[in-house]
Amino acid sequence: MNRLLAYQAVLYDANIIIYYCFYCPLRLSRDVESVVDLGELTESVRRISDRLRSEGRKIRTIRAIIDEISETLLADIVRRRVCDEEVRETVGLVRGDPFPPLLELQILEKCRKSVRKVQSSNWFYVDEFIAAAPELAALRQFFRNAANDPAIHARFSRSKGIIPSEPDLHLMAYSRNSRLPVLTDDGHFIILRTGLEALALVTEVVPVRSVVSIGQP
Repeated sequence: MNRLLAYQAVLYDANIIIYYCFYCPLRLSRDVESVVDLGELTESVRRISDRLRSEGRKIRTIRAIIDEISETLLADIVRRRVCDEEVRETVGLVRGDPFPPLLELQILEKCRKSVRKVQSSNWFYVDEFIAAAPELAALRQFFRNAANDPAIHARFSRSKGIIPSEPDLHLMAYSRNSRLPVLTDDGHFIILRTGLEALALVTEVVPVRSVVSIGQP
C-alpha cells in the first residue's frame, strides 16, 4: 500500500473500476438481505480506495477507460457472475434452479448506478487524454517484440492476444505522461510490467493482488 501512497494520485484501469462498482446489496425478502459482488477483489479494491481517499490521494482514470465500461460489458459480467454457484447459494437457490431474470436485472441496474455514482463523485477524476501516435506506436512495438518470446506469448490468452486494447494503451501512455502508477488486474499491464517500467513506457504498474493488506507495503 505504501507504494501507492507515495504518489498524489493513482490511476485505475477498467477492471479495478468494475471491481469497485460491482457491489450489490439485495433485499431478498422482508427479513433476508444479501450482497452480490466479485468476491475478494471487490472487497480489496474498496478497502484500497477508502485508504487512498482517507490519505488525501486522488483516484483518476481517462475517458477511454470509462467508455470501455459499456452496457454490454457490464451485462456480460453480471451474466457470468450469476452463474457462479456461490452467488446462487447466496440468494437462496439450489443447484439446477434458474437464476431469476428480475434479480439479474436488479444486479445489473445496481452496477450501472454505481458506475454513474463513481463518475460523479468528488474523489474520482476522469481526465481527457489521448496519447500521441508515436507513444502508441512505441507501446505496440514493445508488445510485438515481446510476442517473439514463446514463454511470454504463452502467458496471454488466445482470445485477448498479446496487444492491449486501445484504452489500455492510452492509459499506459497517460501513466508515463502524468508520472502516476496504474492499479490493475490486467495481464497486459502485469505480465510485462518490468519491461514497461524499465523502458519508461509507464511510470509504475501495481498489481492489485500485490496489495495484500491495507496495512502492508
